[in-house]
Amino acid sequence: MSDSKNIPNQPDWEDLKDIWQDSPPVDMEKMARNARFVWWRMRIITFVELCICVAGAAVFAFAIYQHQTLARAIFGLFGVCFCLGGGYGCLWARRGAWGRAEGDALSLVQLQIQRARAGIRYVQINCWMVLPALGILPLSFWVMNDGTREFSVERADNFYIALAVAGAVVVASVVPLLPYYFKKKRELVELEALRRQLSEDD
Repeated sequence: MSDSKNIPNQPDWEDLKDIWQDSPPVDMEKMARNARFVWWRMRIITFVELCICVAGAAVFAFAIYQHQTLARAIFGLFGVCFCLGGGYGCLWARRGAWGRAEGDALSLVQLQIQRARAGIRYVQINCWMVLPALGILPLSFWVMNDGTREFSVERADNFYIALAVAGAVVVASVVPLLPYYFKKKRELVELEALRRQLSEDD
């Protein structure tokens, strides 16, 4: 007797055994357990990301409130927009992936497809967010030099160091996500093929 019936919201896979007799084996119970795990993980990660975005926006808003220099005010405004945009992006990327599977295999596969697409969008948004993030570099340089536009040799050295650090941060932010991106691409192809098979059998 399978222990899948002891798991809440778990579809009954016993009636679906004949569907995959002529196909490569698909562990539907494992997929259902993974879907339940992802349901919690996605909410926890999103909550943490939103907290970080809100905290960042508050810090930048305080810089605007202080209004010590024009450079700080512009830097704060840019930071608030960047943080709020990032928070919206993390919600937008996961649209359609929040639900639970119904009591059949097809709905579970459809949910997993939506989550695979959400994972792909998440990586794409992170890559696109690099572009506005680069704007922080000249603004930070402007703020650190008290809003002056003078560009001395000493300040140029500091700028090049900051540029190198920013480049390293960009690489560290994007490169680790690439294996995840290609993994979700492969999963999406496999899941869509499984969905077509289930639809035909129905």
